[in-house]
Amino acid sequence: MVALIGLGFTSLPASSQRPECRVLCRIDVRMVARMGDLDQGVVSWNQIVARGRGEYFVSHAMSPGQIQVFGATGEFRRTIGEEGLGPTEFRGITSIRFGPDGNLWVHDGGNRALKIVTTTGDVIVSQRADFSVSRNGMLVLDDGSLILNALVPSRDLIGLWTHRWRPGSGFTWSVDDGNPTARGYVEQRVYAVGGGYLWVAPRWGEYRIEKRSLETGELVEEFVLRRDWFDGFQDEIGGAGVGDDVGLVRPRATISDLQFTDGRLWVLGYTPDRNWRRATADGYRDLGVLLDTVLEVLSPDGRLLMSARLDLDRAFGSAFVAPGWFVAHESGEVMDRAVVYEIRMRGPVPR
Repeated sequence: MVALIGLGFTSLPASSQRPECRVLCRIDVRMVARMGDLDQGVVSWNQIVARGRGEYFVSHAMSPGQIQVFGATGEFRRTIGEEGLGPTEFRGITSIRFGPDGNLWVHDGGNRALKIVTTTGDVIVSQRADFSVSRNGMLVLDDGSLILNALVPSRDLIGLWTHRWRPGSGFTWSVDDGNPTARGYVEQRVYAVGGGYLWVAPRWGEYRIEKRSLETGELVEEFVLRRDWFDGFQDEIGGAGVGDDVGLVRPRATISDLQFTDGRLWVLGYTPDRNWRRATADGYRDLGVLLDTVLEVLSPDGRLLMSARLDLDRAFGSAFVAPGWFVAHESGEVMDRAVVYEIRMRGPVPR
């Protein structure tokens, strides 16, 4: 039975603009791996997951039927999977996660299937999954059910953006954001599980964290933060053309991922660089140059504990890959790369 949960709730007051620990606390990052080179680039990668901190598994648009495997420092090791229509083949991998069994759980969007794959590439389960999952839009829970940011082609479920789905049983619940104009496509969300709850954030538009019941999807609390780096709407700068008329659309601030670890909720995002300026014909070629990465730490009751705005040169933060580790998209001269950073907190971090 599917429970359709609406938005009957009262929001908490907007959080303070300033983190609780500003002077004695600091967030540092250290690069631990760089993946992709002239032979094994990672252009337009959809998702990267880590097995412990020793191997990285990458799905990307240039190889829709394969998963690339890189070592601890980013050296290419092997490729698993083959493109095709069969039960052991792939035709458009949109999301990958490690499941409680230690295997890769793969959403094969082209074949409309969920597949469980060993780290050597053997497909041991293939099940029909008639829905479209957004990039980085799948979590695998310890009981084998999934949290999905998905578009489901069903009269009852189309337009609902977050679901809990159990292979073999179907949807347990689905939630709606109450926006009637959203029906027919999926509004992108990012997720984390921790402290007994599901944590949800829209990628754009509003810095809002939802705390939901894992059992029912019902909203428990909502935290709205007002931060100077987060303007959820893009501003058009310049226009199409050549020479002095070349322009770019200013990227909108984005919450790219969430992670709950050590009793705290981490928010990873990116925002236009403070020195953003109009690009010219000889101007920026690398999107990473135009963006800063933002890391923020929240308490389970929505207090902003720490914040850091980082210039990662030609890279910007994209997703968490392990507790305390995130991957950034790095623009390259020929091929893009993925760079993994370790997060280090300094000082008396509050809870």
